[in-house]
Amino acid sequence: MHDDARVAGLVYLAVVVAGIFSLGYVPGQLSIVGTGASALDVMVRGEALFRFGIAAEIICQTAFLILPFALCRVLWAIDNKAAILMTAFAASSVPLGFANIAHHFEVLRAIVDFKTSALTPEQADAVITSARASYLNGLKLLFVFWGLWLLPLGYLVIRSGFLPVTLGALLIARGVDYVFDCFGFLLLENYTSSLLNRVLSVGRFAEILFCAWIVVFGARRWVIKFGRKAAA
Repeated sequence: MHDDARVAGLVYLAVVVAGIFSLGYVPGQLSIVGTGASALDVMVRGEALFRFGIAAEIICQTAFLILPFALCRVLWAIDNKAAILMTAFAASSVPLGFANIAHHFEVLRAIVDFKTSALTPEQADAVITSARASYLNGLKLLFVFWGLWLLPLGYLVIRSGFLPVTLGALLIARGVDYVFDCFGFLLLENYTSSLLNRVLSVGRFAEILFCAWIVVFGARRWVIKFGRKAAA
């Protein structure tokens, strides 16, 4: 049990670190908003960082495939049906996530073709702009699965009796936020700046907090609670 908890914490840490870098830091550094530069200019200057971002996202998706199974082994005794549901939702997102990364390879192909004069600057810029837009649309679809898996996870945290109930509630709030992000963008105008979006954002750091908790405190408590139960 101790090893299972430790593995779950370390895998979650890999997901969080790789996800923050690939989904947060890299896009922020390669944004064209307010720069006056073209997408091609920004991507050519930041090509090395972009490539590292792709590598980090591949690591993130791979770790995210392992994560629900690692957590399932630890949380199974609380409610096995919820644990199975959590695993199914999380694992289902990974193929879509890898398919979405393919849009970034289109960006790299356009950069290479521009450097070898196979594409004009205008053509390369159009390909990059289109591929990046397709990638962002793919993320919106991923939000559904990223949200749904957190609902049973939050429930399991609340039911555990040894994990903080507040943390479970925040995970559920974050799950609802993810799902609403997808449907909000789809059905509501100006959803990003809406009051609903700001209210739902209360759980934005829930996953980081949960990861930190199980890495620092969780393994020992899981062993104490379920180790005794198994011994009995």
